[in-house]
Amino acid sequence: MIGPLSEIEIVALCRKQDRVGERLLFKKYYTSMLGLCRRYVSDEYAAKEVLSDGFVKVFHHLDTFEFREGKGLKSWIKNIMINEALMYLRKHRKFQKNVSLDEVYDAPGVQQVESMDAELIHKAIRDLPPGYRTVLNMSLIEGFSHKEISEKLNIAEAASRSQLARARKKLQESLKGML
Repeated sequence: MIGPLSEIEIVALCRKQDRVGERLLFKKYYTSMLGLCRRYVSDEYAAKEVLSDGFVKVFHHLDTFEFREGKGLKSWIKNIMINEALMYLRKHRKFQKNVSLDEVYDAPGVQQVESMDAELIHKAIRDLPPGYRTVLNMSLIEGFSHKEISEKLNIAEAASRSQLARARKKLQESLKGML
């Protein structure tokens, strides 16, 4: 093959179960999808397991993917990886469903962290309890609404709001200690 292949050409190869195409697709999205998995599953080995299971599903269901305006391949793969991470957390019971709103109190916004090292911030997020980290990622990083989070995690919207408030408070406390 001459020159770099387009996403459409790579997908066409993958649909034919061509190993070169599969390798190209995997290499293209490995780093970004591993980062996404690590945001949900803090253990490196488990995140790689989620990534691997996610790519198995990607390759298995690639024939159902359609290139459409507004929905790219990366978004489709990202949704598969998020669902895999959520299934992993459910399977390993790492997401607390029972949250009391009485325990939630207003927390001021997280301090300005512009001067902080990005790795310290990532570490603080990874150190959050799985339930907090999951809702924080889904809300602030992935942009899901509380309604969408509640549907995906099978929890009440109020529980989603509560988990996010707690995550912010805990993250603020962790970051204060790093300043």
